[in-house]
Amino acid sequence: MRTPACLVRALTDFVLPFAAVDVARFAVWEPGAGDGQIADALTAAGWRVIATDLVPRRVDIARIDFLHDAPPAAVRDAILVANPPFLDQFIGRALTLLDQHWLQSVILLLRIDHLTTTGRAIALNRAAATWTCCWRPRWIPGSRGNGRWAFV
Repeated sequence: MRTPACLVRALTDFVLPFAAVDVARFAVWEPGAGDGQIADALTAAGWRVIATDLVPRRVDIARIDFLHDAPPAAVRDAILVANPPFLDQFIGRALTLLDQHWLQSVILLLRIDHLTTTGRAIALNRAAATWTCCWRPRWIPGSRGNGRWAFV
């Protein structure tokens, strides 16, 4: 399911500018790019984006298994941005790459209830900053009522 546009805007307008002030210096790696929605928004905001996915849905998204393949050389010192599909494994792999100095930083879009899982406490306590969305986005276009989950 596509990430709601309001969450993508929060990433491009608030979170990424905090993570790296110099857009020209840092690339952004989206390792679970899917159909490229987040990558397209990041590109439109002026970021140099490297989009990969296990099962890419466009020809301009490279096929890479984030959990098992070596990262492409172009992502060295990049900022990883993702709405991760396999949370625990994804967080573990992202932090390993961060600790190995492959990445400059890691930005993950998570449901707020993911912060309350004790098994993730060590990883999430490493966060330099967190932003909490003060709304619950609708994931299904055209649906009515409030969204189901809040995000951080």
